[in-house]
Amino acid sequence: MVFDLSEFYREATDEDLTQMSQHASLEIADLASFISEADTQVRKMAHSIESSGVLDNYTVTQISTAAANFPDIPVVVNNGKITLPSDKKELKEVLHFLLEDIYKGPLSGSDYLTNSKRVR
Repeated sequence: MVFDLSEFYREATDEDLTQMSQHASLEIADLASFISEADTQVRKMAHSIESSGVLDNYTVTQISTAAANFPDIPVVVNNGKITLPSDKKELKEVLHFLLEDIYKGPLSGSDYLTNSKRVR
């Protein structure tokens, strides 16, 4: 038996990134740079964000309020839109946040990056 796992590893194309940049909740200052700098990890996360519908299911206010619990995550709102950072490390932090990959340890309160989406 062969399983098709391609959907789990799908990356956003340049066209997908352009479409994502036009979302009403996002602001990308330099689209050409965003696309050219988007590595495999950024493209996979962008695809997952689009697939999950997180930007459609939550308002910018809800997202920024949740981000306030994670002061090291650079979620910046400008004119009612989340401004995606041009710095790749900061961009990945914001994308991980949007994918709910970041959580607080229940005892230490430390922030952690998870690699699992298994619901308990």
